[in-house]
Amino acid sequence: MVCPITVTTKSALRSGPRHSALGQCLLQDNPMNVQLARSEHIIPPSLPVAGKRSLAYWPKTKVTPAGTPLPSGLLPETGAEQLARLAAAIQTVLIRTHRDDPAPVGIVMPGGGIVRVEAQNDLQATVGGLLADASARIGESPAQPPVEPKEAVNAAFAIAVCTDGEAIPTVRQDATVFFDANEGRLACCHNSRLFDADTVVRFLDHITAVLTALKEAPDTAVGAIDILSDAERKQIAAATCPDPQPLPEAGTVQALFAGQARTAPDAVAMIFEGQKTTYADLNRQRAAIGACLLRHGCDQGDRVGVCVPPGPEQIAALLAVLGIGATPVPVDHTFPHHRLAMIAETAQPKVFLSADRMRDVVDGFGDIVLMSEAMAEDTQDLSVQGDMGGAAYLLFTSGSTGRPKGVLVGQRTLINLLSWQDKQKPAVGRRTLNRSSMAFDVGFQEIFATLCFGGTLVISTEAQRADIGALLKILAQEKIHRSFLPPVALLQIAELYDEASDDLSALEEVIVAGERMTITPPVVKMFRTCRAQLINQYGPTETHVATSHTLSGASVRWPLTPPIGKPIANARVHIIDAAGMRCPMGTTGEIAIGGLLPALEYVDAPEATAAKFVQDPFPGAADDGRMYLTGDFGRLLPSGEIEFVGRRDDQVKLRGYRIELGDIEAHACDLPNVGLAATRLQSTGAGDSDTLLCLYLQSRDGAALDLPALRTDLAKVLPRHMVPALPAMQQLDDIPLNSNGKIDRLKLPQLELVQSDGDEEPTTPRERVRQVWRRHLHVDDIGEDAAFADLGGHSLTAIQVVSAVNHSFGISVPVVALLRGATFGQFADVVEDYIRRKGGGETTATPVSSGPSLQSTELPGIGKIQTPYPSETRHYYDEIFANGAYWVGGARIPEGGTVVDIGANVGVFTLFALVNAKAARVLALEPVPLLADAFRSNVAPLAGKATLVQAAAAGENGRTELTTYPLITGMSSLRPDVAKDSALLTGLLGRARARDTETDTVLAPVEGTLVESRMSSETLPTETRRLADLLAEQDIDRVDLLKVDVQRGEELVLAGLDDAAWAKIDQVVVEHQEPSGTGGAIAELLASKGFTVTSAQHEMHLGTEVHYTTGRKAP
Repeated sequence: MVCPITVTTKSALRSGPRHSALGQCLLQDNPMNVQLARSEHIIPPSLPVAGKRSLAYWPKTKVTPAGTPLPSGLLPETGAEQLARLAAAIQTVLIRTHRDDPAPVGIVMPGGGIVRVEAQNDLQATVGGLLADASARIGESPAQPPVEPKEAVNAAFAIAVCTDGEAIPTVRQDATVFFDANEGRLACCHNSRLFDADTVVRFLDHITAVLTALKEAPDTAVGAIDILSDAERKQIAAATCPDPQPLPEAGTVQALFAGQARTAPDAVAMIFEGQKTTYADLNRQRAAIGACLLRHGCDQGDRVGVCVPPGPEQIAALLAVLGIGATPVPVDHTFPHHRLAMIAETAQPKVFLSADRMRDVVDGFGDIVLMSEAMAEDTQDLSVQGDMGGAAYLLFTSGSTGRPKGVLVGQRTLINLLSWQDKQKPAVGRRTLNRSSMAFDVGFQEIFATLCFGGTLVISTEAQRADIGALLKILAQEKIHRSFLPPVALLQIAELYDEASDDLSALEEVIVAGERMTITPPVVKMFRTCRAQLINQYGPTETHVATSHTLSGASVRWPLTPPIGKPIANARVHIIDAAGMRCPMGTTGEIAIGGLLPALEYVDAPEATAAKFVQDPFPGAADDGRMYLTGDFGRLLPSGEIEFVGRRDDQVKLRGYRIELGDIEAHACDLPNVGLAATRLQSTGAGDSDTLLCLYLQSRDGAALDLPALRTDLAKVLPRHMVPALPAMQQLDDIPLNSNGKIDRLKLPQLELVQSDGDEEPTTPRERVRQVWRRHLHVDDIGEDAAFADLGGHSLTAIQVVSAVNHSFGISVPVVALLRGATFGQFADVVEDYIRRKGGGETTATPVSSGPSLQSTELPGIGKIQTPYPSETRHYYDEIFANGAYWVGGARIPEGGTVVDIGANVGVFTLFALVNAKAARVLALEPVPLLADAFRSNVAPLAGKATLVQAAAAGENGRTELTTYPLITGMSSLRPDVAKDSALLTGLLGRARARDTETDTVLAPVEGTLVESRMSSETLPTETRRLADLLAEQDIDRVDLLKVDVQRGEELVLAGLDDAAWAKIDQVVVEHQEPSGTGGAIAELLASKGFTVTSAQHEMHLGTEVHYTTGRKAP
């Protein structure tokens, strides 16, 4: 007689072969009342209790007897209490059921299932079991191994009793657990399309473990019973707690680097903007800065704030702080002052080591040591201090209370990671790209996994880091072997990758960490041709990297969300339940990380430290017995890999940034008239990379809130990545709360996102661009002044928008056009300009004539260059090379210096600076598209020494109209004056005749035309940039010469310099029209900035108002 207790739940798969698996024999110890089951056909009360305990690990699983509601929260009760409750309920039901009645008596377990498999995984006739002597009894083997599941399925279960010698029945449930009272054995008939036999046998063993425990100690709390068998426990331990590995004898990061500097002093340690630094040079710089810090009172164990932009000085600064045994505290200069003040208050650095130009960032937080002073220190002492028990760095993450949390990470944690990393693939002889901020732990991994083991670090500039479009070029041009990227950056470069033009043949490793990785079609396509390995690493700031997984095989077969892998050396990565016990394989629990990895503490937060850094119940022999509770959910797969499942709290990851939602809410509640704030993430339906950070606000008095103003205020206290986009902010009358008075995020309304292009087909290019913005930003109302960033646009969205626009019009707008605070109107102007230049399609703007095309001309000492008018370019060559007009005031370009060329035209002055004066670097601005194209072509052979910004220098960043003279390209101006320009051209022609030169054929692009006809003008939209911002973005700390040649726009150029930028400039030469010959307002401005000023006129300009005003600082 069979009395099944069935389950009525929906299943993803309702059909499939039924097979049976057998559990351990229970007759010997008789943990259940077998005689009762035989004689009365009653399900032993302990069986459903054991089933409930075993199913507790599977999400949303619930057990109650049919017709008899069972109180929730039974697991804390003792076994005896539960048995008594269940026995009464089941007895009542069974008494009403006749022996021959086929109707089942149900214990209903609604909700999820216990395993995940794919439909095509049809196991054939698998029978598994364990006999009393623990030997296996296996039937036919499956045709192929189970395929790893992609998503969970719901499954139905039943529990029943078999008596009177009846065979185990086949029922139409996904799985039915039987107790065979004749054999004293548990058995499970299961759908083999859903469940593999090993999982079912483990499940039966779990039930058996609970039954045994309840027999031995009925008063045991059911939730405290460890259900794992010894075999499974050993299997889990082997997968999650690898054998300990020795650490390097050097003991600290600084000692490892110092040893490398002694071993290979002449090896290249760093490359930055083409300049190479050897290990010996870097070690000397490190020692000099360290000596300066010691002189300023720093000592071993102190903390030192480091506010230095990317470059060799930043690396030397970090090494210097570590070298004296102190702890570096990286300062992200992009953070608001309010945020940095809280960080400084918690960290309490002894001093701040700051780049000269960044002094204002840390001013007021404590004593400051400038890098210019530190680098000049003289020392011969190359020794290093510190030990493995000390700290390696102090980083700050988002905190739920609104204050950033300081995570103090030990040397042991970092050196263990670096040692393991180098054993995977040695760094010596290989190039690693340094692109990550030092304010993130991966920045330390990039730097020291390279420099501690003999590799070469290729450092990208701040401008390159801000331009995702430049990343592929850097990887290709610098022949990078290893690159660390957040998943969002991988998605971005995959979107841009072109096998034909992007040569990534040198790339060997792409290491991704920071948030869940998704394998999108562009990623699959990229790795079909790119030979690099893709490696997925996982680890919070509190432990750094804990697990790693290398994707193998063809990329087309990679899973959508790869596992996070297996533990690295000396890591112990547990999946535990709420009681701190290991979860069965395949079940979800919290990821807890022990071994050598946990950080030392949260600084000045003992309660938070005690709550998250707890005693490890499964400690290793070589660690201190602590583990960090990550708050992440994961599960251990049969392969031994760990799969990330999600979060248990209000911490989220957004495009690589870790954010506590409470951090945003706390600051939002401080805004004017905001009574309550709630945040959450909302998917746009395009995957993990396209997720909105939503902010809901409730006013104190019910009045309407000014959301744009509140967003502006929020941006003053939170980092940019924590400020919601304006369309993602919403005012609610009442923010939903749960019964405990806490925010109920599940009840927050979904934002209404635009998912279509609208009903009307756009008729103009501008409206087509607006349609693309609407589609990718999910916003309907996009005005001319709507800023891309304010609407929620980020770098990946920018790539998608620009790619769609370029594909639509057949043009090549650069991605950077959307990454500089562009509004819709500004971006649409750029698109229309590109369309006009291409000559394809009508636009709503005034068309510009096609104008001249580029031609080739030969210049002495330079060779062939491109220019629209060779005669005009030869005039500029004569002015700059032959006559030295810019040097009449005594200015000179020092060899190896840095020059800023404003009004660069086709690049003649830039070529003089780099070729004749041997300058090391030129930053040039030229707004006219045709001239900019010529400039790029002309400087291309100079190996990246010249950087062109296609914009006009002005007092503000924005967009304006530029007046151009197609026949006299050097007359372009933001402040045109046709009368004065005509007079100037007439004077120049007259002076040329007087000097018996090639007269006006040198100056006249079209021979024989009149001056008036040459002054025919056109206007075009152009971007304007502040020079101070450009110097910061390009990491330019010193300008040896600023050359300005813009028709009557000189004051606009200089208005874009703030005091910090003026302090960088040694010499200025301004060519301008100034009738008095004294330099006028320009001379007064330069004198007020500490320059010695002269104003002179070159003899080739006699008879005109052209003068050169020169400002020079004392050496």
